[in-house]
Amino acid sequence: MVTSEAATALVCREKRRTFALFAGDDFCPAIHPDAASVPAFPVFVKPDIGEGGRNARVIADREALSAALAADPDLIVCEHLPGEEYTVDCFTDRHGTLLFAGPRSRDRVKMGISFASRTQPLTDEIAAVAERINGKLAFRGLWFFQLKRAADGRLKLLEVSTRLAGTMAVYRQLGVNFALLSAFDAQGRDVAILKNNLDLAVDRCLLGRYRLDYDYDTAFLDYDDTIVHEGQVNDLVLRFLYQCANRGVRMVLITRHRGDLAAHMKAHRIAPELFDEIHHIPNGALKSAYVKGPRAIFIDNHFPERLEVARACGVPVFDVDAVECLLA
Repeated sequence: MVTSEAATALVCREKRRTFALFAGDDFCPAIHPDAASVPAFPVFVKPDIGEGGRNARVIADREALSAALAADPDLIVCEHLPGEEYTVDCFTDRHGTLLFAGPRSRDRVKMGISFASRTQPLTDEIAAVAERINGKLAFRGLWFFQLKRAADGRLKLLEVSTRLAGTMAVYRQLGVNFALLSAFDAQGRDVAILKNNLDLAVDRCLLGRYRLDYDYDTAFLDYDDTIVHEGQVNDLVLRFLYQCANRGVRMVLITRHRGDLAAHMKAHRIAPELFDEIHHIPNGALKSAYVKGPRAIFIDNHFPERLEVARACGVPVFDVDAVECLLA
């Protein structure tokens, strides 16, 4: 089993259990049993069991809190923490030793997920919280906890979890592969942490992935402003070309490049051997004359070229910005 024991996971899953376990610690936020016991507003409410920030919100006054609790008695009423928020990614080995604790900021949060984050220094305050949590729960492998700064400047606990956090990837890029470390630890192997001492930020975004319903065996490509643009190689197109090479798709270069094509390709470190055929054609020649095969595609930055090939050859044609849909 590559995770912490069931008793630890249960405490982490239910926030009431978490807060009850750490009620005597100064990093535990004030938890109020009902609306009448709240000394000052605003407060923050969240479900005992929940994720993604669902139904978690700030409540401004006692009347609104009473209504919220009447609608959902399971809500936890917590002191409002207005300051910055951190996640601390941790790894504990099978001997119970906390080998790593890495704080990171939560700079842009949507749906409870940190989409922008930056590594932060491990302060004495955060390190002490990490050791305290590790000492009171039986962790095995990866885990994390979240902190938020209170009005008085102290960091308070939001939650603890035994699952893999997506934004743990920021530390993986620096050498701390939590999933792999956990797998090795589960095998009974002793592990060590080797982290690059660098600052790193991550910005996660919506990334389009496409599946093209067209099986092609040959890709015909233009050169100028398609593979090389303003003196720089288009790395997205190069990625596509090597994808074709890996899949056995033929690649044919068709270009009217002015000057010494071989020298230009060499200067940009583009190996001519990457292509199955290279056609260096004169001005006035039609590229459609070189596009062969019923299962081909044509890529060119110039619309008139694409239009001519599409009409003459009846094959799919793509602008440079559409190469993304050809990538796996």
